[in-house]
Amino acid sequence: MLEVLDIEPPQSIRGVTQAPLHGISFREMFDNAEAPSRRRTQYYEMLGNRAIYHDGWKLVTYHGTQGAEYDGVTDPSKPFDDDRWELYHVEEDFSEFHDLAAEYPRKVRELEALWWAEAGRYQVLPLDARGFLRTIGQPRLTAARRRFVYYPDGAPVESAAAVNVKNRSHSITAQVVIPESGAEGVLLADGGRFGGYSLYVKGGRLCYAYNFLDSERHTIVSDHELPVGDCELRFEFEKTGAERFGAGGVGRLYINGRLAGEYAIPRTIPFVYSIGGCLHCGRDEGNPVTEDYRSPFAFSGTIRHVTVEVSGGAPTDRGQQLRIDMARQ
Repeated sequence: MLEVLDIEPPQSIRGVTQAPLHGISFREMFDNAEAPSRRRTQYYEMLGNRAIYHDGWKLVTYHGTQGAEYDGVTDPSKPFDDDRWELYHVEEDFSEFHDLAAEYPRKVRELEALWWAEAGRYQVLPLDARGFLRTIGQPRLTAARRRFVYYPDGAPVESAAAVNVKNRSHSITAQVVIPESGAEGVLLADGGRFGGYSLYVKGGRLCYAYNFLDSERHTIVSDHELPVGDCELRFEFEKTGAERFGAGGVGRLYINGRLAGEYAIPRTIPFVYSIGGCLHCGRDEGNPVTEDYRSPFAFSGTIRHVTVEVSGGAPTDRGQQLRIDMARQ
């Protein structure tokens, strides 16, 4: 695309030397759709699963990923040297149906060596098949905190750095100002279309939406409208089910300290809301948590700040937690 726009990528940005762009331009195909591809080699790697394409041949190996053993047989903890390679002549067998590894062992060794060369060249190594365990158990600067304060108009907060309310009792308190004309919009939201929560105002009422993996949606709406002026809008979640992962609980809405709505949420997401989802204060960007509004649904009143307080600690055996969470999700 840079070549199409005749843009030369910078050598450095703010004093940081930039890595060279990888790949080959496809500009010539705009002028001639039948032009042969200039790409001869392409490596692949995803959580330890690997492949290499070169001159019409493709070498593939499925290593397996911790927490996602799809075939029930593969052991992702085995050494990478024990992986079995499959060979396909994709120039003639585009669907990769005929495994030719046994017939062409020299081609297998040739392409495997090429894969390691490409992996070293493009900083793929060291290989790591742990999947989400790469991040589970990593140090979190916020691990010991119980109180978080967010302000509107800030950048999205990546989920690993945001307050973790999963599987914990917690409260979300927004200090806002409602103008005479009224206000609506998101106060605080985390996640997206495939899971998460949102505290927002719509139709003059305080609302809380909980999206359980896009399969269950629960919404609480306050039984009375918001007053004009300074308001304290609060959501509380009381976890039930002891220490069971993904346990449900009771959600309650409060307006200026007065109970305004209550609803039982039968189960909650124990592990991850949605890949790439972020926490937003004052809006809900991207694909929204609930279909009750369209993004970004920015709050039209004034948000002074939103405070989230959590209670209860996370389990210490993160590996066991991952296995349980993946099974439940």
